Amino acid sequence: MEKIHSIERLLSLAHDLGLSVNMSDDDTVFIDSIYRGRYPAEAGLLPLGEPVESDAQRALSIASAAHAIIQAILGKK
Repeated sequence: MEKIHSIERLLSLAHDLGLSVNMSDDDTVFIDSIYRGRYPAEAGLLPLGEPVESDAQRALSIASAAHAIIQAILGKK
């Protein structure tokens, strides 16, 4: 099974499966650009204060919206 670490790739796979996920290109690029590793503390990001609070808040907002989309898709099946 493929390990996916890119929202762009994940959305492409969802599209191939016939799932419509409404995420803006800006949000997709943003999330993919701030993702630095599976375990940020191991990469040394947290002690450096990255991401900045505004980026972290934006990422949480995007994740919350994505969660709602996923719940809606699962509720339809």
